[in-house]
Amino acid sequence: MPESEDVRDKEQQEGDTLMPEKKCIDDFLLFGRYGFLTAILIELVMVAECGNLLFMVFAGADALIITCDKDGSLVTTRETFLNDGFCSQFNTGNCTNPALQHDFYSVNVEWNLLCDLKKEVKDSTSYQMIGFLVGSIAWGRAADRFGRKRSMIISLIFTGLLGIASVFTHDIRMFTILRTLVSFFVIGSGIVANTFFGEFFPSRHRLILAYILNWSPNLLVVTTIAYFSQTWRVFAIVISVITLPAMLIMCYLDETPHYLLRSGKPEKSIEVIRRFHKINNEKLDLKELEEVFRDENESQEKVTVESYSFLHLFCTPQLIGLTLATCFSNRLYKLLVVV
Repeated sequence: MPESEDVRDKEQQEGDTLMPEKKCIDDFLLFGRYGFLTAILIELVMVAECGNLLFMVFAGADALIITCDKDGSLVTTRETFLNDGFCSQFNTGNCTNPALQHDFYSVNVEWNLLCDLKKEVKDSTSYQMIGFLVGSIAWGRAADRFGRKRSMIISLIFTGLLGIASVFTHDIRMFTILRTLVSFFVIGSGIVANTFFGEFFPSRHRLILAYILNWSPNLLVVTTIAYFSQTWRVFAIVISVITLPAMLIMCYLDETPHYLLRSGKPEKSIEVIRRFHKINNEKLDLKELEEVFRDENESQEKVTVESYSFLHLFCTPQLIGLTLATCFSNRLYKLLVVV
């Protein structure tokens, strides 16, 4: 009796070993040419996002005051405008034509936003950070409701147009309004780009691509662009124009198959994967793909669809702790970089 049970267990183990592993949608995602285009798109989006978030590091850079024209006589000082000696003269209007030494031609330099007026530049930076915060909440919902492709295209279009428009401003108020809107839209493209790692790339390539297509290497790219730009207007043009090739690539790419399947459009999702393979010049077992989609559809039907919002991140003590820890760790890092 024990021997027969051992034989059955052995046969069952051998059967499990010989049984082919059940496939899913990710098994039909290939990197190839299509994945390469997607990687270029994400890289352009990362440069635009990083450049716009760090924009005020350069556009709001301080300057060293070396001379001050007072009552027609040239007064020379090595003090910065942070010192009371020069600021008292500047704030009272006795230093109307200061000569500045600067590494980057910022809005502070161009519009003489020095001493007490420098507060307006800091306020502008704060408003732009609010644009990022609001956009990070709004665009996640928009991408889930209207699709990744549509959200990406809209955010790229407005990021580019508003970024170029900010170049033609001549006062800090309009500059702040346009740059805050840029912040709101550029974070949308960054949010959608992050979903592409899980919905466009094969699982075996995601880790290495996550190391390459992120902020760390693009910090060097952005600082290099700023170094050769030398002025805030040229810098704004470059990081805005980058969105144009990204938008063209996004128009060529498709909606993600995962989103289409969850939206009740399995036929379109199959067409997208067929186009993947056609562009990559790879063969596709259409019968096997349709079988996988039937299984996915059945799984989707069994799952109760619930609508979640930002507030659900705070529905339990554990989620509250994780949300706050993640939020403040990321925000603290970005604030340290900006400061």
